[in-house]
Amino acid sequence: MSEKAKEYGAPTKSNDFVGRGGATERVDFGGSAAEGAERSQRRRVPKFRFESEVEKLQKSKLRMEKSGEDLERAREKLAGQKPVKPPGPVKRITNVAKSETWAFVHGKIHQVEDENVGVEGAHKAGLPCVGVLFGYGDRAEHEACGADYIVEDMAQLRKFLLD
Repeated sequence: MSEKAKEYGAPTKSNDFVGRGGATERVDFGGSAAEGAERSQRRRVPKFRFESEVEKLQKSKLRMEKSGEDLERAREKLAGQKPVKPPGPVKRITNVAKSETWAFVHGKIHQVEDENVGVEGAHKAGLPCVGVLFGYGDRAEHEACGADYIVEDMAQLRKFLLD
């Protein structure tokens, strides 16, 4: 404490303070040195306590019981519901027609896509494109795609490539 504080009569810390020196810990306020020593000797409790294996096992059992109860409730609810009704004859015929139509259209789109991709790829690479009539498509489709040359069989293709 500075000399100036002593001149003005500022209170000084005396020996009757316990602990950190708060006013309520002073001996004349009911505190004692023994209490302060005892308080400082107490075992500190960690902020985060780790669970023991037994506690983990108990929590796991509780979760399992709860999930078992939830499962039983779900089973009871399902047992009370009506079974799924199979589709009638009109619905079955409609579904078959839809799936066959989809398969046909998808096959055609895939076929044309393959032809277009090949022609476009050749043109982008600066290569001539040859359409063959012994594979997919006819002459009109190959011309519509933009094929540079069209051959009718393997002999013509061999001659075109080797000449």
